Amino acid sequence: MKVKGKRRTIWWLLAIVVLGLAVWGWRILNAPLPKLPDAGGAQR
Repeated sequence: MKVKGKRRTIWWLLAIVVLGLAVWGWRILNAPLPKLPDAGGAQR
């Protein structure tokens, strides 16, 4: 059955989207904080 493979692809896409949203939201929420790993690039 091909349905299983298709469903797995959908779950993979969903997981990637959720991960991307989590990282994006985390960066926005933590943007006001001065201590960030990305702070070095912003200081230039």
